[in-house]
Amino acid sequence: MKSKYILLTILLTGLAVRIPFLFQTWNASLQIIDEQHYNSMAQYFAQSGNFGMEVKKNVYLSSIRPPMYIWTVAGFYKVLGTDNPAVVQLSVRIFQVLIALLTVWLIYRIGLKAFKNETTALIGAGLFCFYPSMVMQNFMILTETEFTLFLVLTLYFAVNLFPDESEGTAENEGTDENRESRPLIFKTALFNAALCGLFLGLGALTRSILWLAIPCVFLYFLLFVKARWTIRLSSAAAALIVSSAVIAPWVVRNTQLQKTLTAIDCMSGRNLMMGNYEYTPMYRAWDAIHQEGEKNWYNVLRSRYENVDPMTQGQKDKLAGKYAKEFMMSHLGLTLQRFGMKALCFWQLERSTAALVAHGDVQGIDSENSKRLSILVAGIVMLYYALVFTTAVFGVFFASPKQWRVHLLFLCVVGLFWGVHSLVFAHSRYHLPLTPLLCLYSASYVTYVIKNGFDFTRRQIPSLIFSILIVGTFVGFWTLETLWYLG
Repeated sequence: MKSKYILLTILLTGLAVRIPFLFQTWNASLQIIDEQHYNSMAQYFAQSGNFGMEVKKNVYLSSIRPPMYIWTVAGFYKVLGTDNPAVVQLSVRIFQVLIALLTVWLIYRIGLKAFKNETTALIGAGLFCFYPSMVMQNFMILTETEFTLFLVLTLYFAVNLFPDESEGTAENEGTDENRESRPLIFKTALFNAALCGLFLGLGALTRSILWLAIPCVFLYFLLFVKARWTIRLSSAAAALIVSSAVIAPWVVRNTQLQKTLTAIDCMSGRNLMMGNYEYTPMYRAWDAIHQEGEKNWYNVLRSRYENVDPMTQGQKDKLAGKYAKEFMMSHLGLTLQRFGMKALCFWQLERSTAALVAHGDVQGIDSENSKRLSILVAGIVMLYYALVFTTAVFGVFFASPKQWRVHLLFLCVVGLFWGVHSLVFAHSRYHLPLTPLLCLYSASYVTYVIKNGFDFTRRQIPSLIFSILIVGTFVGFWTLETLWYLG
């Protein structure tokens, strides 16, 4: 009962912390290009029912963005009116605050299930609830808040497929009691697998990276669910069928529109090219999007291939992906160097919040004092992130979930995001959806230290050395990065 009161206090305090931001941003302009794009597409969808945009009275249907978040914002425009953008954006921000608090509760539930420790679950939920960069995302017209909810829901129902040892498993069939419980175990597994697939599909429609996880989840459930093969196969199939059914109509629509197989959006090929062509910056590869003239990715594509301009968005994207793969194969050494740098940049210090303050983009902040305030904000954001990240690394090695299968699931999720973005181009904002897992591993290590102190056994020395090397590498990178900016 005490834990419930603590969790309620975390949630109410989290709400109280966010309320002033609602007043501060209620009529703020959308400064980030992605925000403007999401908003304009949602407004147009609410007006016309077309997923695209209108330019000079010409309708252009598009697959340039995943649809789910645009549909969400469009729903508010449909109800509140397309001529009230300030009211709609305020409503979206309130909605995002509420689903962020729901995410906090789900993290608590995952912490209880995976780590079997109330303290870990509460600390993890608290760390996420007040995580500065994620708090700021609640007030931006961007996908992070909604996508993180779908990812956490996917993990929540996936973790529920791994029962506690005390609950028994479908493998233990020897007793009459276990035989009688077989139908319940089967139905429960199918229920959790189907809901896991549902939110996996919705997450894929929000951010395209998650559709790559659909076959991975199928294989994972098939191989690692601790149950009879019939339950493993049924669970894997349920997750695969439901998630595929969720995205299938959108895939069919895109493929017909783009005249080539297009899953979620038309960004993967061009992003891969911008992260892997002649003019990709070694540091901050994502900045290739600002290359102009002959260095622009599209102009490079046009100089290499004929008849690019009449192609659909999807066909151009496929061509860009082809160009990137050919460049990577013919420049393996450079590709490996870039991959290593992008792997570091994926975990860059978080600067977006401080940058918004520094540029005076948040309503109610005096522009004369914005730079001074941005230094304070940057310090809080970066210190919070650095502490969560470093303790999470130690948590991975010293305070992992009680079941190795769950631990492997969490690491696979981190590996998918880290690996794919390091191959393409890795903006630090792309690691934000992994914040719930970082907070849980960080909380688990804090709980471990409270119980055991900083004593390590001889068997733990290799893990200690490996943890220190990882943390030392990133601390060194962050230090050089900070010095470079200050210089």
